Amino acid sequence: YPYFIVTRKVEKDGCKYFGPYIAGVRASKIVDFLNKHFKLRICKSNLQKKLKRECINYQMGLCMAPCTRKVSKEDYLKNVTEALEFLKGNDKNVLEDLNLKMQNLAYAENFEKAIEYRESIEMIKKLNSKNIANLPKNVDKDAIFYITNDITTSIAILTLKHGRILGVKSFSITDASLTKEEILENFMISYYENSLLPNEIIINAENIDQETLCTYFNKKIKFISNPKGLNFNLLKMAEENALEHMEKSITREKQKYDNTLGALNVLQEKLKLKNYPKRIECYDISNISGTNKVASMVVFKNGESCKADYRRFKIKTVEGIDDFKSLKEALSRRLLRFKNQDGASFKEKPDLIIIDGGKGQLSACIEILKEHNLADIDIIGLAKKQEEVFKPNQSTSIKLSHYTAALKLLKRIRDEAHRFAITFHRHLRNKNMIISELDEIPGLGPKKKEILLNSFKNLENIKNA
Repeated sequence: YPYFIVTRKVEKDGCKYFGPYIAGVRASKIVDFLNKHFKLRICKSNLQKKLKRECINYQMGLCMAPCTRKVSKEDYLKNVTEALEFLKGNDKNVLEDLNLKMQNLAYAENFEKAIEYRESIEMIKKLNSKNIANLPKNVDKDAIFYITNDITTSIAILTLKHGRILGVKSFSITDASLTKEEILENFMISYYENSLLPNEIIINAENIDQETLCTYFNKKIKFISNPKGLNFNLLKMAEENALEHMEKSITREKQKYDNTLGALNVLQEKLKLKNYPKRIECYDISNISGTNKVASMVVFKNGESCKADYRRFKIKTVEGIDDFKSLKEALSRRLLRFKNQDGASFKEKPDLIIIDGGKGQLSACIEILKEHNLADIDIIGLAKKQEEVFKPNQSTSIKLSHYTAALKLLKRIRDEAHRFAITFHRHLRNKNMIISELDEIPGLGPKKKEILLNSFKNLENIKNA
């Protein structure tokens, strides 16, 4: 009593495989439809022996219950065969049946059920939207097109099964050290590990090592490198998709460059920085009424966040609310650790330091750089209100256009520092609240409190335990 399942991997296990479905149709939707329409089982039970009773699917009219032999093996296999024919594109009878049922349900004003049938009809039409006229149903072939501009490389693969175009997938390739043929051979070996091998592969490369590939796949495949007629048109469709994918990749890469390395170039030029800001560090302070004071240090390298280098500081020497002194303490501790080469994230010297604040905060931090003989590091302040940039020894601020990637990068770094500081502050505050409640328990010392907190994370879990 065979049944259908969705799988991502093709194996040599005697099963029939269909797909891949890559034209906006989900394989799981197709399996759901097959099971409901042909009343096939969805369970994976071993049905060599008759079970005592059927499941709820039989009572709901969704299954013929082969498990309790409510249906003969011949009748069940007849439905399976019809389902297989449907998957091969012979779906005229199924569509007529669905249309009739939908109309009857609509006439009976059972619109909710009628909509389900309409969705099934639309799915089948989408499956058939790329049928190729006059092509035998047993034709399976793929068209693979390779294109490169020496910077970006794309491969598109068009899949044709049972005389129907299932869709096109596109891939970006990064290994420029290989030849075109080597790239295509490696791609096919990788791609067909989890996809059905066609009988024919149309490809825009003449020197593919066909013998080695056929030996590897253990299947005789016909490679067509100079296609004509229909095969030419299929390869042309793959070419158009490969070109479109490459253009989109170029756009994405340009956008990424503009938002990172390009933005850094603009920052160096507009802010007249001494150093190219390859490594940027940003500092922020968080506290409530002067309690649980913390500072955050976030790091961006080449315009992208480097979370492995993020660090946070508990402010130890400052009483009450004093952001200036808190910033000075955090920055001083960081620079001291750079001098001592203490800690992986502190060994590298920052090219640019961003302080969340205006002239006051900036002045406080400039003093620290001078004290540590590191005045060659660029430092700026970013004030929140107007997003103004302040530089040392300049009375007027610099205003970057709100639409530039350079200012957006500065804001992204500042906001990340703010988020990181607040997260640490909340963690400390919650921890201290729990410890203060544990203080009320007689005989519970500081070590036991710490162990409880580390083990159970919050007060509720400690109470439950």
